[in-house]
Amino acid sequence: MLRFELKRGFRSIGFRIAMIIMIAVAIAQAYTEALPIARNPLERCDGSKNMPGPPHVLNTWIGMYSRYERPLLIVLLILVTMAYGLSYAKDLNSGYVKNILICKSRKDYLNAKFVSVFLTAGVVGVTPYIANFLIVSCMNPLHKPYLGLATESYYGKAFSWLYFHHPALYVMMYMLITFLYSGAFATIALAFTHIVRNAFLLGLTPFLMGYFVLKYASYLVGTRLAPNILMRMGTTADRVNVWVFAFEWLVVTILSYLIYFNRGKSMDVL
Repeated sequence: MLRFELKRGFRSIGFRIAMIIMIAVAIAQAYTEALPIARNPLERCDGSKNMPGPPHVLNTWIGMYSRYERPLLIVLLILVTMAYGLSYAKDLNSGYVKNILICKSRKDYLNAKFVSVFLTAGVVGVTPYIANFLIVSCMNPLHKPYLGLATESYYGKAFSWLYFHHPALYVMMYMLITFLYSGAFATIALAFTHIVRNAFLLGLTPFLMGYFVLKYASYLVGTRLAPNILMRMGTTADRVNVWVFAFEWLVVTILSYLIYFNRGKSMDVL
């Protein structure tokens, strides 16, 4: 059942559209920001710009110091849900669930749907970062950050020791975090499916909740706990605990799963 749902998810139109948009964003950032810097690297060494010192991948790609960074996080909330997060509601509305449960158990279907939604969303969420990092790496060198520059001030940031000593591992770690959070946000749609069946309204639910978090979480719980601060690779916020990542992700994922599974197994339509 899981293999079947994964095949449906990765071959769905929503997933393909989301991937195309994400890759287009990655290429656009590389073309409009990284490429001009690569063509004239000395421009960033005269101190007149906001990024003194010679350019490298970490200060020219989409994950840090880019005007695409914040809009990408907002668009991500929509696309990770559009990828396959609305499929459960479509299955219920079309009667597909009744047909599939003739030969498969309800538990297997619900678990397979949850895992497939999580994985497809994670792939969509991390794709622009992987694509952009590879493209920008072809334009600018990858080396250790400059400790003396204000724009490289990551002391106290989660995984900051990785950033200064093993920057590539730092980027990979944040890509993993983006993958996990993308999957968690998409599963919110599953939790609300039995309340909202309209695909448009259901797709807005994770977006509105995520946008609220990105916009106001730092004011409500502080920068050390706010997901909008933790998910940004380029932030220079106060010291944060690495376990905050795991705790907040587990809360969202487990809560979404419990609501989704308990409502799903008791629905008469199934």
